[in-house]
Amino acid sequence: MDEFVKAALNWCNEMRVQRDMEPLEDLPKGVRGDPASCPCGTATGLFVGHQTFSDRENVIGTVPYNVHCFTLKFDSGDYPEYDEEFWGELV
Repeated sequence: MDEFVKAALNWCNEMRVQRDMEPLEDLPKGVRGDPASCPCGTATGLFVGHQTFSDRENVIGTVPYNVHCFTLKFDSGDYPEYDEEFWGELV
């Protein structure tokens, strides 16, 4: 697990605790280019973009730099282990 994955997992778990959800041991798989279905969006129930995160209607805040890096790298295909579509193609 590299530094960006660790940062994303830690941030997602902070968001989960704030939303009365149990922390995760790893990020879930997600869909590239979809803020709601990416690993961070799936983990938190939020829309997580490259720079901000929001609920369905309102921007809540800015994602930390290392989470920003994770979302960019994930959307570029650098984390196939978290890419739901990649694993779906293998089944």
